[in-house]
Amino acid sequence: MRRREFIRNSTLSTLFPACKFWGGANQEIYVQDIKLYNIGVNERGNWYVIELGTNKGLTGLGECSHAHPVHDRQGKRRVEKAVAELFAVLKGQSIFDINKFRRVIHPQWDKIYQTVFSAFDQCLWDICGKATNLPVYSLLGGKLYEKVEVYANINRASNERDSNGRRSVRSFIDNAEQAVAAGFNAVKLAPFDEMKSLADANEREIETSIVYALNCIHAVRKIIGPERKLLIDVHSHLNFRLTKTLLERVKRFDLFWLEEPFDPLKSVEEMASLKTEATPYLAGGESIFGLTGFAEIFKWQSLDTVMPDVKHCGGITSLYQIASMAAALGIRVAPHNPSGPIATAASLAVCATMPSFQMLEYAYGEVGWSSHLIRPVEGFKDGFLIVSNNPGIGVELNRGELKKHLV
Repeated sequence: MRRREFIRNSTLSTLFPACKFWGGANQEIYVQDIKLYNIGVNERGNWYVIELGTNKGLTGLGECSHAHPVHDRQGKRRVEKAVAELFAVLKGQSIFDINKFRRVIHPQWDKIYQTVFSAFDQCLWDICGKATNLPVYSLLGGKLYEKVEVYANINRASNERDSNGRRSVRSFIDNAEQAVAAGFNAVKLAPFDEMKSLADANEREIETSIVYALNCIHAVRKIIGPERKLLIDVHSHLNFRLTKTLLERVKRFDLFWLEEPFDPLKSVEEMASLKTEATPYLAGGESIFGLTGFAEIFKWQSLDTVMPDVKHCGGITSLYQIASMAAALGIRVAPHNPSGPIATAASLAVCATMPSFQMLEYAYGEVGWSSHLIRPVEGFKDGFLIVSNNPGIGVELNRGELKKHLV
């Protein structure tokens, strides 16, 4: 029995009376066309959004932003090449054959191919939801929450420089204050970003960078008050020795978590040993691809919180798989998401299903029009995003707003 006959003749209509399955006899939904949107944001990079089209007029959205460094002049061309190659594999295939498409995964893929692939996976789940008239979370077993907590990543909005070329402490203060006023109960910053690599810096330069970061942390803690969560991202600028010292130095700031003080994959055992000493949660994993990529972290349980990113980890499928394994091991999940609204919507749909969900990242203040790029606009209230009941990932592009920002 073919799929369309099974759907038509099975008890699905009885079990799910609200479902309105697309198509009747001789109507298969397959991938037909594609659009890639390059959306201008700021000096930290643009957003890339893929829109897959089908023979029945249904479309699906996926985001593949931050696939390459901003300074990579060939980055845009390489993204376009990866999109074209993966679309050639998917064109003409059923939207329901997600697992079949995932067999194209290659262990030698670089971050661009991993990120573009992740966007295609998002697109397919979005279309499947629309084809069955169900939200993605329903296809994954149903939602556990009506709303999910989000924290304000103020890092991408804090770009003003001081006389030393570092981002000013005042910039972090102002954005933290605005985030609190907007209703966020948790704030994250990355005050180590201007730090030289350890290989290129002497001890004096390293200490100067750490003192600067501590000053930023102190200033933001003071402005947000003791009752709100403070999260610090180190972007792997330190090593094991410096991290042990830093954990002592930040105790007075009552951090909620310390994110990637060093690469969580290169020093798994050392990271695991810090968990017994760390007051804040140790978090990380933002660039890791697939469930197998997290294997060593799960084996050693080296992180308190894993942070898969729907744009980089393999899409909705992988995000759900990683979260399921984390839940089985008692590890919290806080998806990485300093992204545009499409990745936020895709992440939100999966977060709603996670038993060990902790918080979702939200790029606060990067651009004022972010939430208006989609319809309906994001439902934010008191530090939470409302989980959409719309089919698929729950949003569509606002074409009028999109046109204003296309590159």
